[in-house]
Amino acid sequence: MGRILSEHKNIPIIINTAYGGYTDNFLMWSADAYIIKSSDLSELKNKIKELLDKIECNNAS
Repeated sequence: MGRILSEHKNIPIIINTAYGGYTDNFLMWSADAYIIKSSDLSELKNKIKELLDKIECNNAS
């Protein structure tokens, strides 16, 4: 993830994992969102929309 962030600073990073314990990993803190996997994708979809809206607002400014 560090390489991705160094090359593409404006791309939002969403960690979508089945393991809730990784929030203690400092590298994960640099992600824009951390979502625990679920069969219900609404949380992931909402977070993607939120981050895309945020980028759109920043680009409009």
